[in-house]
Amino acid sequence: MQQKSEVEAVTQQQSLAVVKNMIRTSISEICYLRNLFDEDCFCKKNYAGIMINALHPMDTKEGSEPHIHNSEAWQLTRWLEEGVFDALEKRYLRGLVFAIYDNPENKSQSRLIETYSYAFTYPDTQHIQLEVKQNNERSVVSTDGVKNQAVILLRTLITLCSTLSPLPRERWITLQLYYYDDITPPDYQPAYFEDTADSSIRPGDSSFISDPFVIEAGRLRTPFHAMCMKVRVTESTLHQTDPSSQHTAVETQEPAQTDAQTDAVLRSILAHDSVDPALLASEFELKKPDLDRVLADLGLLLPPS
Repeated sequence: MQQKSEVEAVTQQQSLAVVKNMIRTSISEICYLRNLFDEDCFCKKNYAGIMINALHPMDTKEGSEPHIHNSEAWQLTRWLEEGVFDALEKRYLRGLVFAIYDNPENKSQSRLIETYSYAFTYPDTQHIQLEVKQNNERSVVSTDGVKNQAVILLRTLITLCSTLSPLPRERWITLQLYYYDDITPPDYQPAYFEDTADSSIRPGDSSFISDPFVIEAGRLRTPFHAMCMKVRVTESTLHQTDPSSQHTAVETQEPAQTDAQTDAVLRSILAHDSVDPALLASEFELKKPDLDRVLADLGLLLPPS
């Protein structure tokens, strides 16, 4: 008699931890790959088999005073840990926008260069405890399944950021939060944040230097949280002109290979805002082994579980 393997269901605490880690990790990688902070503001960490660059701008060696390498990088970590995550835990948080602007000397005249937007919902757990597999069997939403979603999102984001042209030397960043008005107290603001209803600095499409492309980096869904991440960049930013000025992408066990077919698949992924293996296989008339090779070259193929 064949035994069924036990599947570990996602708990609410695990779900919250996964979403927090995804926000930390993705913003850290954006900061690293877009050269927003110096190298010594980051440390290498393993995230589900990927070596990522985590923001760690403070040394805490035993027997010595903590040393902050970069006050702005440190401030960004505080915005996340003490501000954003408070709103997330309370389920007030509807959206988060990490925005990069030009012209820091005259912020009222600044234009957007790129934004990284996160949208959050808090599903009814009774409706999504089960996921449907290809053979129509139903299974509990597992920790491995959620981890795979996170890895795909992160790899897609890293691949995208690695293709962008360098940012201007003079730039500045903001984090803006959006709440569910029907449940958020009118006077609520988490630590480090304030009401910007009357501010002229807003991360909308009209504030960009030119019309932006909107690219979906991925989605993360558990029985307790759902998150969608989108990237907005201008056409000029999509064409990298100086690869030597960029940080390298995620470390993998095998060196990535680039050929015309791989480049074409990447452009299709960006155009469709998602990684859809069935669509890609049909568009490029690729059999599964060939498609797997291309996705592996792009760092978007998950290892077998």
